[in-house]
Amino acid sequence: MDDLTLDRLIAAALVEDYDWDGEQAEEAVAAWRDSGSDDGWDVDAIAESIHRASEDED
Repeated sequence: MDDLTLDRLIAAALVEDYDWDGEQAEEAVAAWRDSGSDDGWDVDAIAESIHRASEDED
């Protein structure tokens, strides 16, 4: 799986599982990618991590 496919799957998981707006999900995934995070290939775990980090920021 390439990075673009992974990013799309993570954004889709944020929208479907956590009720995020599509654009916000894409921006959050891009920020995650830019941060240099490498959490492997587990889409659900990465989406949950991004979601939890966003809750901590609020």
